[in-house]
Amino acid sequence: MFRYSLIVFLLFHFSFANADDWPTKPITLLIPLPAGGGTDAVYRILGKEMSGILGQPIVVDNRPGAAGRIGLLALSKSQSDGYTIGAVTSGPLIAVPASSKVVPYDPVKDFTSLALLYEVYTTFLVAGNLPVDSVKSLVSYAKANPKILNYGSIGNGSVAHFITEHWKRSVGIEIEHIPYKGEPQAIQDLLAGRLQIYISPSPYLDFVANGKLKALATTGPKRTQIQPGIPTMDELGFPTASMSVLFGLFAPANLPPEIAKRLSNAALEALRMSSVQKQINDFGYITRGEGPERMKEIVQEDFMKFKAIAKEANILTD
Repeated sequence: MFRYSLIVFLLFHFSFANADDWPTKPITLLIPLPAGGGTDAVYRILGKEMSGILGQPIVVDNRPGAAGRIGLLALSKSQSDGYTIGAVTSGPLIAVPASSKVVPYDPVKDFTSLALLYEVYTTFLVAGNLPVDSVKSLVSYAKANPKILNYGSIGNGSVAHFITEHWKRSVGIEIEHIPYKGEPQAIQDLLAGRLQIYISPSPYLDFVANGKLKALATTGPKRTQIQPGIPTMDELGFPTASMSVLFGLFAPANLPPEIAKRLSNAALEALRMSSVQKQINDFGYITRGEGPERMKEIVQEDFMKFKAIAKEANILTD
């Protein structure tokens, strides 16, 4: 009995000693997206500031592919020692497991939540040549011309796929889903009029300004600074399409609480810097800066919502 107690004491003692010493080497930040683009840029900015706070370099490791599944699967299987953390977004974290035939990871059980950093209100875009000027007139046009319109997304099981499927069912219209491998091709087809509807995290302000695209609404809970004249779906009477895309910081499950707290505090401290907030807002993103418990609650809520939509719309991915 004494020997067992001694072993438990030593394990407990050294685990906290290690936590006190942490970090003693560089930290890897897994980003489940290609290098470049707004999301990658924001996490690199945050990583740089967190490095200064924690006293160790944060090295970015981009792991794109399979709608973010590859990066998050790697994160879930990493050691729980604080030396691997990951950028998470609603797509790979929530939409992927909600629609997968074989669930690759549990968004709550397989990770340690660290912080809710910011969110994006997506923009409901339509082709410039489409004879509509509001969401209401789009619904009327779609009902008068069933099965004529289509909408795009960056793939089956993507957040835009979920939002649009849920919305089209709530208003009773029939529009065809066209999945793309990436946003650039979808936007090219939208500009050319081959695609009629697309929900994007990017507002494409220049194309909207010159009339090549029309921005009918945003899908967040309130109007954005960069699109103050664009109403929300909620304002227009379509609350089922009101959904923002979350961006947070996670680690593998069972991360020691002291290390988790240090990472969380460092991320939130970096996010509070005015220079960081300005760069995030310049991308059109909305800072949140909430702790791990709130992030965990929202993930649980959204996961249940996405699972219900997947069942309703028969969204199923490999």
